[in-house]
Amino acid sequence: MKRIQLLLFFVFGIGVTACSSKDSDFYNEIAITVPEIVTLENQNSYQINDTVWIQSNFSRYLQESNQTKLLDVYATTGEASGFIFPFFIEKKQTNGDWTFYALGTNLIEKKGISQEYSGYYVGTSVYNNAGEKYEFRSGIKLTEAGEYRLNFGYESIANRSVTLRSTSTAKQLFINIRSSVSALNSSGYYPFIVN
Repeated sequence: MKRIQLLLFFVFGIGVTACSSKDSDFYNEIAITVPEIVTLENQNSYQINDTVWIQSNFSRYLQESNQTKLLDVYATTGEASGFIFPFFIEKKQTNGDWTFYALGTNLIEKKGISQEYSGYYVGTSVYNNAGEKYEFRSGIKLTEAGEYRLNFGYESIANRSVTLRSTSTAKQLFINIRSSVSALNSSGYYPFIVN
């Protein structure tokens, strides 16, 4: 019996020392902070048929805080083809409620990819090999008068920022880039009115 107890203790001991308590080891991902990777080309007022532009253009080489060497996010992620981020646009209804505003053909895609998924959008900054950078530029054509607000999900509302996640393949490192967005108000929204 003592031999079984020692064997179990030995096996358990190896298991405990081989395990990591760091989430990054388990999930194979890291997070960095880089300001103003996503920007809104905002203006004071909008008219019907104006466009709100969202951009996310950044080099594969990013400066991390407290580091002297630039981080090559393309190589680090196993050559991730893009970085994705959510965005939402809502319109204020006559009863004061905010509801998802479907854009349909009013979502203009210039660079990168924009897709709608049941109540939110996903933008993808796509890697451009020639320029060695990730590129995204999409516009929201404003076809109806009203009060609107745009945000980038939980990060936007909680921290006035957006998180971009690499589209790494399985067994490659995922990078989450947390980036401030100066166009957002203190509640994490970009509110605007279309006249």
